[in-house]
Amino acid sequence: MLNMVNKIRIYRIMVAAMVIVGLALPGCHRKRPEKKAPAPAVLKAQYDQLFQVNGDGSVSAKLSLNINGALAAPGTKFIRGVQFSGVDITQYIGHDIDVQEEDGGFKIIKFY
Repeated sequence: MLNMVNKIRIYRIMVAAMVIVGLALPGCHRKRPEKKAPAPAVLKAQYDQLFQVNGDGSVSAKLSLNINGALAAPGTKFIRGVQFSGVDITQYIGHDIDVQEEDGGFKIIKFY
């Protein structure tokens, strides 16, 4: 019959073996969930901060813009009555615009 000291030694060896085997088996440990980056803050911009109104009634982008997924580089001209990615940009002259910063430019969220 095993005495108490030997039982404790065997128990410790078994626990150590289970820990070693557990560490060696892939997928035994739960991964920490990845932290998602917070969404960029929505900012309110004035129309003339993003667009220049031209003498012929058209407007030109002053900055890189993402409008409904379509990219407009600085200088892109928008003509009255013509939609760009589903929006007639000239229709909102003088209105405020919700934007988010994005890759050196702005993503337009909403025209007011």
